[in-house]
Amino acid sequence: MEHLGELELLMEKSFWEKAALPAELFQKKVVSSFPKTVLTRGMDNRYLVLAVDIVRNEEGNHEKHLIITAHQSLEYKDRCILRNDWCSVPIEPGDIIHLEGDCMAGTWIIDKHFGYLILYPDMLISGTSIASSIRCMRRAVLSETFRSSDPATRQMLIGTVLHEVFQKAISDSFASEKLQELAFQTIQEIKHLKEIASRCEISCSNCFFFSFRPSNGGKNNSTCSIEVVNSVDIEESIWSPRFGLKGKIDVTVGVKIHRGYKTKYKIMPLELKTGKESNSIEHRSQVVLYTLLSQERRADPEAGWLLYLKTGQMYPVPKTQLASLPQIIEEEKTCKYCSQMGNCALYSRAVEQHMDDSSVPIVMLPKVKEETQHLKLTHLEYFRLWCLMLTLESQSKDNRKNHQNIWLMPASKMEESGNCIGNLIRTKHVKTVGDGQYLHNFLRKNGTIPVTNLMAGDRIILSGEERTLFALSRGYVKEINMTTVPAPEQVEKGGVSNITEAKLIVFLTSSFIKAGSNPSDIGIIA
Repeated sequence: MEHLGELELLMEKSFWEKAALPAELFQKKVVSSFPKTVLTRGMDNRYLVLAVDIVRNEEGNHEKHLIITAHQSLEYKDRCILRNDWCSVPIEPGDIIHLEGDCMAGTWIIDKHFGYLILYPDMLISGTSIASSIRCMRRAVLSETFRSSDPATRQMLIGTVLHEVFQKAISDSFASEKLQELAFQTIQEIKHLKEIASRCEISCSNCFFFSFRPSNGGKNNSTCSIEVVNSVDIEESIWSPRFGLKGKIDVTVGVKIHRGYKTKYKIMPLELKTGKESNSIEHRSQVVLYTLLSQERRADPEAGWLLYLKTGQMYPVPKTQLASLPQIIEEEKTCKYCSQMGNCALYSRAVEQHMDDSSVPIVMLPKVKEETQHLKLTHLEYFRLWCLMLTLESQSKDNRKNHQNIWLMPASKMEESGNCIGNLIRTKHVKTVGDGQYLHNFLRKNGTIPVTNLMAGDRIILSGEERTLFALSRGYVKEINMTTVPAPEQVEKGGVSNITEAKLIVFLTSSFIKAGSNPSDIGIIA
């Protein structure tokens, strides 16, 4: 009970204490950021914001002038000027930022024509979350916190099956018989779906046969024709610390673009949608973000594709304020069908209204009351305390993980902590052990394995030594063993009769690294 009392006291302080002075807030942010964040210049730059001023320029428009530094000593300072819509970025002293653009004489200029500013780039946000925040940012944040609140419906299950069947078929065949076979196999993998087997098979067959029958060959218009010629990857995982984004692209496809007598080949993202065809801003925004992510691995695709499986219609899509919970919007229609309505109302009444926060629009107060009228004050108190404990737990986990080290530190440096093994090469053939599951063997390329905390059963992230190959896949360590092999040439050089090589067997549950693909160097990160 003593620990519970401490939590309640902390909760009271968090909810009721007066706002700290700017100098105190800056000091708290600096303490929480160091030494986790490596301040640096260059392509993967990280700057600490020291001061923020709003000034009026010669044209009478407001600008934000930032004093920033990329040095741990905080001595050497640069300046960043934010113009146009960039002035609305809620940036404060103590924040960590990444800048894209040109720095001339120690000054960055970010405006509507050129440059980007990414706030807290090491906190990677999924493209799905950003796209869903366009209509309601509050829903996007709640969906990240309360992931299992969406009710599983028949339509969602059918959509999942269609999605999986398409991904399998694009690497195999869209023949009607093959689609029936793949649909039945997929249904058998998911519980409680046998009763909708016939409906799923028919849906798969109709959608894919309509969309990809050979007579069509591609997407045509008056100026060019598009032909999808091959599947490069399925569920490609990409992390982009440059833009603070992460995501899994449904299908990465090779596309031939025929324009007159010229043909151009491009690798582009293809996003699948199994619901109603809407070509909405949320769907299009998601594709734009995946196009941005694709640039981290290969040449700029310039566009992506949005495919609705129900109709077979494919649309071309030419080329962050999720840190705190936004206010409730005033759109009754949007809220009525929102999957997070219950959580939204509960959080508003239990936490925000407890803090005397009057951010709830008047028109939405009856809806909030209706959703929470069955709850007692003790229930609300419990939920408020539970939210605080989850937040503390999440912060503690984030502090321990330090995922940003994957892109901010070389593998040799991370090995010192025992949570990384670098300089590995893949050996033998990849063994398929299940649907989308592969067994890989890795060998230390030079020297012996360093002292490591890794052991069988640990979950790992697999990255390439190249800066663009972050988080290629995730999996589990199946086995680590040490083998002694003869090395006569070492006797002549250093008097050593043999060397010890580390053999690492990794069980990956992703299909990114398949037999035949060969990233040059691989690092294993815990």
